[in-house]
Amino acid sequence: MNYIITEQQMQIITEGVSSAKFSDNMRKLNSFSTKMMRKVEKKYGLNLRLLATWGPAVGGFVLPLDNFIKTHNFELDESQSALILAGVAATIFFDNKPAIKKIVEKIKEEGLLDVFDEVLVKGGQLKNSFRKFMESLGTSITSVSEIVSYGFLIPIIGDIQNIIGKNPDLVSSAELITQRLLASGLVIVTAITLNEVINKILRKLS
Repeated sequence: MNYIITEQQMQIITEGVSSAKFSDNMRKLNSFSTKMMRKVEKKYGLNLRLLATWGPAVGGFVLPLDNFIKTHNFELDESQSALILAGVAATIFFDNKPAIKKIVEKIKEEGLLDVFDEVLVKGGQLKNSFRKFMESLGTSITSVSEIVSYGFLIPIIGDIQNIIGKNPDLVSSAELITQRLLASGLVIVTAITLNEVINKILRKLS
């Protein structure tokens, strides 16, 4: 089933776009999520290493949410922001209710449940918009977990779109983008499937 992506949904997807090169972008996304997890582990004693297995995909989802927190004046310190983001990331990436419950308990202790709920709604919108966007491509990716694993694409869709104007050869553009993403060594998806996804994104946006 194909989906038509509205302008509002595309805005949610492209929020927080970075102009960095693709491989550098992956490293930045991975670094952002790693720092977030370390802050939470250090301040609240929560083990979030399962999130680390998702690499930049976590950063792809939480970086726009971090921007959302900063622009809405929630008056959180860095550790509290990291805790909120970790809670949303765990909800998106984990199928582990006990792990999510531990994070939510810490959020309640900090008196941040209302903030968490608001950011979680935003995270849910982002996830659903990205899922519909990926499904609209008609790729071989079908499960929600597979779609989520491509979260690292969220902040670079604008960069991908910019490539079209510079190089109208979509096939070679897709190969170049795929190579640059894989060059970071942080992308856990296969080269063949990633190339397929990038190719179809380019065709959709062209």
